[in-house]
Amino acid sequence: MFPSGTPQAEGAPQTQTEAQIMLVTRRDPFTGKRHSIDINITEQQLYNWNAGTPIQAAMPNLSADHREFIMTGIMPDSWETALGTTD
Repeated sequence: MFPSGTPQAEGAPQTQTEAQIMLVTRRDPFTGKRHSIDINITEQQLYNWNAGTPIQAAMPNLSADHREFIMTGIMPDSWETALGTTD
């Protein structure tokens, strides 16, 4: 179920609302490599984000790293390499 207060885009497809594992593939702009990650999201969440809902509201169950990967394709270690930072 969606948390209360999470906007749903009008005309959104009627799909399963329970989270499911989707294979998301993106190209990392820093390295040019393609990466695929299994991410626990619904089609409705993806639709809401594509319809303009901020990703933090559309996919509150995801980590910041997973949201960044969906938006940009950037892997956490790519940020560290590009910015020269380490934990």
